[in-house]
Amino acid sequence: MAYIPLLYFNGQVYMNIDTDERDSEGNLLYPDIPINNLNAMKDLFKRTVRFQAKNELRKTDYFVVKSFEEGLSFESAYPSIASLRDSIRQWAASVEAAIDAATTIDALLAIDIVLPDGLEYDEFSTAV
Repeated sequence: MAYIPLLYFNGQVYMNIDTDERDSEGNLLYPDIPINNLNAMKDLFKRTVRFQAKNELRKTDYFVVKSFEEGLSFESAYPSIASLRDSIRQWAASVEAAIDAATTIDALLAIDIVLPDGLEYDEFSTAV
């Protein structure tokens, strides 16, 4: 059995996946997840990390565009948002490096691929 807390797969986000979970007729609920193929699972894990990073960065794109349009330095105009965006990118890069370094499915499954709480943008904390 493999437990995966979050997976972006076939254009959908799945949470709390048990790869051995079956329906009432005994059919696997997630038969398309290539749990025994290390390279395919690495690809899925990286896609999941990138999906989370992209969605979190998208929340602050407005400030990047606004700074550009007003001729301001984004880092100076919104330092906390710039720092958050850098942290998100650093998190994604470090998790992808860990994924690349995994040599077994068990090692891969031990990697936490869920975006940490501290890296989520709070839209109500920043003045527009």
